[in-house]
Amino acid sequence: MINQAIMEIYEGYKLSFIALGNSMTKYQWRLLSAVAIEGKVYQPTGKEFISKFQLGTSASVLRALNYLTERELAYQYSDDKEKNFYEIYDIVLMRWLQKK
Repeated sequence: MINQAIMEIYEGYKLSFIALGNSMTKYQWRLLSAVAIEGKVYQPTGKEFISKFQLGTSASVLRALNYLTERELAYQYSDDKEKNFYEIYDIVLMRWLQKK
């Protein structure tokens, strides 16, 4: 029953999320998806993250990350050890991207 309700929520937002994806470059969308899949990204310009999601150069990641944070799609937070990480702001969008 809960899973059905969650799927209905995703379906209700689907068109908005597709429109969001169409409003940005494929690269920006790919980075948004990568951050969503990871949940928390401590080193977005690190070799491991870039290689795992085939994101190109660290400079490209920084530009795309800047775009995402300026539009408040991703935020930079600090954990309890004062380490910075990035996370998708909209939990429904994040879960939707994880399910794709």
